[in-house]
Amino acid sequence: MNRNNSQNHGIARGCRSLEATLVVKALIGGLLGVAVLPPVAGYSQTLDEAVTNQLKPDNTRFCVELLGGDPSSVLFGPLRGICEELPANGPSNSTGGGAASPATLPKIVQQRLREMRGEKTSPPKVQASSGDAVARFESGLSLFLSGEYESLDRDVTTFEDGYDSDIWRVTAGADYQFTDRAAAGLAFGYSQHDGDFTGGGRFENDSYDFLAFGSFLPFKQTFVQVTAGYARKQYDRDRIATFTQFAADGTRVYNFSGSENADYDADEVRVGALAGYDFPVGNVTISPHAGLDWAHIDFDTYSETGASGLELTYYDDERDSFQSTVGVQAQVGFQTGFGVLVPQASVDWMHEFENNQRTVDVSFVGDTRAKQFTYKTASPDRDWLEINAGVVAVLPNDLQVFANYRTLVGHSYYDSHTATVGLRMSF
Repeated sequence: MNRNNSQNHGIARGCRSLEATLVVKALIGGLLGVAVLPPVAGYSQTLDEAVTNQLKPDNTRFCVELLGGDPSSVLFGPLRGICEELPANGPSNSTGGGAASPATLPKIVQQRLREMRGEKTSPPKVQASSGDAVARFESGLSLFLSGEYESLDRDVTTFEDGYDSDIWRVTAGADYQFTDRAAAGLAFGYSQHDGDFTGGGRFENDSYDFLAFGSFLPFKQTFVQVTAGYARKQYDRDRIATFTQFAADGTRVYNFSGSENADYDADEVRVGALAGYDFPVGNVTISPHAGLDWAHIDFDTYSETGASGLELTYYDDERDSFQSTVGVQAQVGFQTGFGVLVPQASVDWMHEFENNQRTVDVSFVGDTRAKQFTYKTASPDRDWLEINAGVVAVLPNDLQVFANYRTLVGHSYYDSHTATVGLRMSF
């Protein structure tokens, strides 16, 4: 964490220099009659910097206003104690990283939709795709169930702490094939995401997902599929927060630290569409495709609990994601003595248009004035690859089982490895 703190202070100094430069430019512009935009209030800073800038000794205004000369004006507690104990000079720093960024559910429903296309044949034509492969049976009802494990690790960045985590998911649902060209279904998913922060602390995220999906073939071998979903998310986070004050000679004078716990909720809505074309070549099918996915998540206001004085209140926040998918899937079917076996693989290039670096509003829980200050989240990675490889077995009595492996390649922050198994029964 010392390396990160040095980087953070360097960023702070650079931002302050940039602010001064912009002010000078604004004054010159005013003298010349040229409009120059003033600097934006609240330069780009990490959570650690934001806390440090409030409590550092040369920012006496915060503590003076907090104490206010009237003990009844604020809660007696650790935050007041920090202000009363800080010496008049010397450098300071804080650590404690931001909240975890939970991974979204895999596109299981979109993967199922890819198997809904194709005319009926005997033996059934197999339409396999990443994560969930489904054989084409007669029109009617199908039930499905899949389980998944993902190892998801995030690197430490300038603006957010890293973590090592595990995600367990289960998805169950049903779909109905109305005609050779139209199908629709519903699914329910639950996932649990547990992890440990690199800088200390832990988190747990639970997500309850409801999804609707549909597929139709406007032309022969051309497919279009759509999805829409809602998720209720519950978060439990323990982060390690510290604030250290140093004397001029570099020795530590005061140190305040503690574990800050937060329980909060969020609501997410998402819609998506994907279209493509199936090129059959013998028993091989090659399917180029492209799609768009949009998601919006709202976080409720919540406050941390703890005893260090560094507990924060996080105010209403929201995050938008708009991603494009361009890729190709290939599969080959083999007739065996026990059924149809279908190895398959896909490569998708993912691009993020939104999910920009966000400004988060916070205040100290112990500050009854609720004076807000801000920090920044990390900027997203814009481009990466998703690679899938798996196999599907279509067995007698309209039963299908599958296994799949998925990984991310070229992502700047995340390292992900996912294994999926599941089955589907048609009636």
